[in-house]
Amino acid sequence: MFCLFFLLAIGIDFLQAQKPEWLDWETYQTAMAEDPKKALIYIYTDWCGPCARMDSSTFSDSIILNTLDGEYYSVKFNAEYTQPLNFKGETFDFIFSRKKGFHALAFHLAGQKLSYPCFVILDEMQVKSGVWFGYLKTELMLDFLQFPNQNTEDYPTIESWMERTENK
Repeated sequence: MFCLFFLLAIGIDFLQAQKPEWLDWETYQTAMAEDPKKALIYIYTDWCGPCARMDSSTFSDSIILNTLDGEYYSVKFNAEYTQPLNFKGETFDFIFSRKKGFHALAFHLAGQKLSYPCFVILDEMQVKSGVWFGYLKTELMLDFLQFPNQNTEDYPTIESWMERTENK
């Protein structure tokens, strides 16, 4: 009986551990200074339904976990984080807009668009090499990780986005 309980406890612990080792932004920046490699930046919000579904499906798949653990820093970034963050010598702050607001770094990384979930791949030099908006099933996430798009076109500034959305 004890052995059965022990095996069950280990099994439950093993199942719960099957998630990426998410880093916060500051930890990622420190890690990049010591050992540069690609990063998957997962921009989400607490209220995002598709984000929660991806947490329990796509990001629990062993193929995705192995790809992330071997090749990427996995960074989970709440787009509503309120503290200033630094990136490439520039400080980004929380921007109050409507009821809540958003973090300027999330807006910057996502190419001046706000849609969740959003995935950004940064290369070893922290240059954007891919952006994807929306839910990704395992197969599509794997494709994105292996072949990120090269679309880094310029989008409107934060100021023009806020002006456009405030007038709606």
